[in-house]
Amino acid sequence: MTGSVLEVSQDAVQAFVYREARLLDERRYDDWLGLWAGDRDVLYWVPAGDDHDGAGVISYVHDNGRRLNTRVRQLLTGERYSQVPFSRTARIVSGVEREQAGPGAVTVHAAFALHEFRMDRTHVWAGRLEFDLVDPAGDGTLRMTRKKVLLVDRAGAVPSMAFLL
Repeated sequence: MTGSVLEVSQDAVQAFVYREARLLDERRYDDWLGLWAGDRDVLYWVPAGDDHDGAGVISYVHDNGRRLNTRVRQLLTGERYSQVPFSRTARIVSGVEREQAGPGAVTVHAAFALHEFRMDRTHVWAGRLEFDLVDPAGDGTLRMTRKKVLLVDRAGAVPSMAFLL
């Protein structure tokens, strides 16, 4: 850290993004929640239409930290009907770029393709990811304050996404 500006290498950003994808694919949701910067002032957002600021826009997911914790707890019960049997997923993440978003924050952009297999069907999800990352403890450990998933087909009909993208 130099002053109040978070300085983080491209390697550290890529490692974070790849780890986040792996934890989701392995359904290690508690560990995934640990990648967030707490329950307050965080946002997990999957807009259903064009990219706006989120206010008054229909979204597939628009979770604050409390709602995100509830969603994960439901998934971990193993009894969430929309995930019995659970989805098997594999993500490919590429084109990871970082940009300084302001003092103490880095915004990360990436592309993804996700293959989901459930109930003898495969669905491919694709899109762009945006993360806002911070280092709250100042020790080089990155945490998310925002994750936005912009699906390529977000304006069309999409099947149930009861798992976490």
